[in-house]
Amino acid sequence: MSVELLNVVLHSDLAPLSKRMVATALASIAPPETLTVYPSVAHIADLAGVGHSTVRKYLGELERDGVITRTPRSNSSNVYRFHPERFRPTTRTATRREIPPEPEQAPEPSTEDTAPRQEPEEQPPSTPPPHGPHPSSSWTPPLHGMEVTPPHGGGHPSTSWTQKGNRRGIEGLLDGGASAPAPKPPRRKPRSRLPHEWRPNDTHRAYADEHRLDLDREAFRFRHHAEATGRLMANWNAAFTTWLDKARDLRPPHGPKTEDWRRYCEQ
Repeated sequence: MSVELLNVVLHSDLAPLSKRMVATALASIAPPETLTVYPSVAHIADLAGVGHSTVRKYLGELERDGVITRTPRSNSSNVYRFHPERFRPTTRTATRREIPPEPEQAPEPSTEDTAPRQEPEEQPPSTPPPHGPHPSSSWTPPLHGMEVTPPHGGGHPSTSWTQKGNRRGIEGLLDGGASAPAPKPPRRKPRSRLPHEWRPNDTHRAYADEHRLDLDREAFRFRHHAEATGRLMANWNAAFTTWLDKARDLRPPHGPKTEDWRRYCEQ
């Protein structure tokens, strides 16, 4: 690749842009010794990013401009030779070279050095008020969720945020106290193990009779599963209702109450 040839092509007056791209594609693969290349039309189209018909069109125009010479070969691609001296530079480049640089102008004298200096006027000392904070200090009332902590010896109170602050409280203060602070979320019921005295209630019995489930057998299996896994629940009655609902899908055979559950209850 010849860097000088590429520089000549890129700064030439070839137009439009597709024509210059075809010439640049040829120059990018031309050796600096001979400036002769013989690529195919498809290869030139891939390098320039244009179609085959566009390559053939602008190769003919470059040959008519005299910047390249095309020599056809039989059963092979043509040979293209560049003539860098026939390229014409762009008008913008020539004009830029002809414009002389502007002379540097001497800086104008500053008026700060010539103007007389004025001494600052002495301000009378300000006397603090006898009581309360300085009148120039700005103090705003604390928002909701802020505690006012006066410093030792009186003076301007300082404010500090606490965990009680919330967005609703601030908006309520700005609205004149129209909205109340947000209520605290209810506490969750503590979870515990299955009590020994727990037994199915009437709701469980009605559900078991409706869906033909052996209530004593399911309660026996439910207790042993809870004790074996060490489960903790906040509401064991609701947990047993879920157990019965899953047992309904399994549809175990309906039979008499098991003796294992009766012996377990008598212990």
